[in-house]
Amino acid sequence: MDSLDIYKTLRKRAVRYVSEHSGNEWGGMLPVLEIMLPNLKELSTVSLGVVDVPIKKVRGTVAAGRASAFAGNFLPLLPGNSEFATKWESLYLAHRKDGINDACVGLEYLGQYYIIEGHKRVSVLKAVDALSISIDVKRAIPPDSADDLEARVYKEFLSIDTRIPLHGMWFSTYGAFTELYNAAKSIDAENSEEILFDAFDDFRMNYHELGLNLQPVTTGDAMLAYSRVYGLPYKRERSELVQNIKAIEKRLSFIFSPKPLETMNTFYGKYYQHAFILGALAGSFSLTGRIGWSEDIFDETALESFFDGVSMTNTRANVLGPEFAGQNVDIALIPYKDNGRSPGFPGVFALLAELTVPHGYVSEYYAAVSQDFGAFYNSMDPGLPDIHSVGSIPEHIELGLDTGFLRLHLNKSVLSPQTLRLVEILKNTP
Repeated sequence: MDSLDIYKTLRKRAVRYVSEHSGNEWGGMLPVLEIMLPNLKELSTVSLGVVDVPIKKVRGTVAAGRASAFAGNFLPLLPGNSEFATKWESLYLAHRKDGINDACVGLEYLGQYYIIEGHKRVSVLKAVDALSISIDVKRAIPPDSADDLEARVYKEFLSIDTRIPLHGMWFSTYGAFTELYNAAKSIDAENSEEILFDAFDDFRMNYHELGLNLQPVTTGDAMLAYSRVYGLPYKRERSELVQNIKAIEKRLSFIFSPKPLETMNTFYGKYYQHAFILGALAGSFSLTGRIGWSEDIFDETALESFFDGVSMTNTRANVLGPEFAGQNVDIALIPYKDNGRSPGFPGVFALLAELTVPHGYVSEYYAAVSQDFGAFYNSMDPGLPDIHSVGSIPEHIELGLDTGFLRLHLNKSVLSPQTLRLVEILKNTP
């Protein structure tokens, strides 16, 4: 098929597109930014330089003058004997031979891109199903008065840096970007932006390879759901990433629901159960009667349960914390900070440990607590609701020792049979 035949075929597709979308806001034609924003010239702009943009994010044109030459999908509309068609065909042949190397010029607004120069380049690349296009971008900053959801999501990106690249990332809810950015910041505060977008690029590649990019949610939304279960997908093995993405697809049905989400069900761990048992163990093993606990392991309710457990087995014990160093503490509840990546303690976040006196070094551990939201979802009781549901009253469900979400690990090599029986009794106590 020569270039003219290709042009005619694409023009038929363009005409059909206009006909099928004639009832939409733009009548099947290209959206025009200067019509959408009559005050466009008054907006502040910042140059981003040449950016490799996902081509599906190229939404339309800046000026109305070029809109009539293209359908809303950027395929050509003008007749095959026009000068426009001749130039389009030449560009198409050049692309097939050497590729398109010159960047277009465009504006970014609310995460979408609008072309100033290079409409035919976009058209050719859209015609051959290219994934991305180079654009010399200026970003138009929304006015302070813009307060709809789309503008708020966009401003959330810009609150970090007005020049921050979006990398095709977008969310359907406000607060999502900040949540993921803080997750990256907790890994490395100085390189949080690089970590976040590296994680997103890896996630997006695998998510698209699985064919899930056609679902009616953004890839950013899907990564947010993934991260809430498995943590930020940064430097993860591909096999692990793919397996977990599939698990998310299977269990978190809200990601793929085309209906609006009206409510969120919440799941809480019964941390007080574990805290009480750990407290009972701490009280029974302490020789000095001085027991320490670190902050940021349990909430206040669970810590009260820890104190109650200590009192049950050692009424004379003195619980010190969180600054217990140098106070002759011989048993302590301490955080375990490996983000669940260690083969020895997967998912563990807290240890009940024996400390040397007076130096406070860990000499033995008696018990550990882990949490695994992903494993819970993979084996979740089908009678429980998904995280999101439509048109229902939110349910708030506590997950105890029997659900697999929270686990108590005992160092049976150092615990006596009597102690193990005590733990079993306490585990079965409401």
